[in-house]
Amino acid sequence: MEMKSFKKNIVLSIKKLGWRIMDTGKIEIKTENGSFNQIRFMGIGYWKHMIHANRGGIEQPIFYLKINRDAPYTIECIQMWLDVIKDVGADYYFVCDNKWLEHKVLKSCFFPNDDIKFISSFGKNMIRNAENLYTGNWKNATYAHLTPFYHAKKNGFNNFWSIDADDTFFLMNSERIATALKCVQNYAFESCMDITSLDMWLSRTCGQHWSFGITYVDTTRVDYIGIFDTVSSQAWMKSYSDIEEIFNLDWFFTFLRDKTEVNVGSFYVNHCWFVHFGNFISNPIYGWINYWDSGKIHYPILESVYNNMEIGCLNIANNVFSIDVGASKEEGMKILENRVCKSRYFKQQQHRLFDNENFANDKNFFRI
Repeated sequence: MEMKSFKKNIVLSIKKLGWRIMDTGKIEIKTENGSFNQIRFMGIGYWKHMIHANRGGIEQPIFYLKINRDAPYTIECIQMWLDVIKDVGADYYFVCDNKWLEHKVLKSCFFPNDDIKFISSFGKNMIRNAENLYTGNWKNATYAHLTPFYHAKKNGFNNFWSIDADDTFFLMNSERIATALKCVQNYAFESCMDITSLDMWLSRTCGQHWSFGITYVDTTRVDYIGIFDTVSSQAWMKSYSDIEEIFNLDWFFTFLRDKTEVNVGSFYVNHCWFVHFGNFISNPIYGWINYWDSGKIHYPILESVYNNMEIGCLNIANNVFSIDVGASKEEGMKILENRVCKSRYFKQQQHRLFDNENFANDKNFFRI
């Protein structure tokens, strides 16, 4: 077993070295204020001027964009979140342990400004007792989820958004998404909500499982670091052993919701389409497109392709608050067709071949 683990580590080290060698050279970075070049050497960027990651006057709440997955949809998701951050008028950090993805994001995305900050997940030297907060293969994800809490504490940020930015996509225009997030912030303040997250898993599990994903955190009433540091065992997992066998930080916050005074909540955006990317056909429970509508959450692939209404249309769980910002199914489908669907890259010959000149070709919904 030790030899097998040693060989695996050698292979990973060689792969990482290869990525760093490829991540060398000059790249152009595009922002709202023009573009500039960055020189990169072995995965390290040297800017045209110094970016101060800990400068004063940072606008709160901070957005932490957690990214690690390099998939065909990753850049589209990250770009959506960058557009939202611009409309919110907030500051942000990427939490990223994938240097090649960092290179790809810098090369491909359009940024609100040139203050682009990447940080790595905090490790064992910064986070105590993390091994008591997960089991199985959730180690890396747990450290990534914990990093915003520790980084915010270190830098004096009281409020932040923790976003799984590499596989989530709201099918609304960015201004409407920004308005929805501000509504969540206001609701959290007025109702003394300590942490609240988008209804990605709560309704799907009949109210049993709270989750991260798109999560707003207020640290003014709760010492989260103190809570994490005092978890001395995995005994808390026994509360859910009849419905889960592998645990992550989502489940720990489910435990905090159920067993402590931490005010843990969830929200949804009415009449809104949302995508959690994955393999929609072969694994429709873990990757999906859905919309929330008048107390119901619909999963069209399960409803229409699998023809299963029992799990394809569910009641929204109790105590999930609704945000209404004028979203519509029509807008959602237009954004899916013209901003997510790859058919928007069709040449004229392909449009003629498939006789679909108007499909994925509505420039009113293109990202400018």
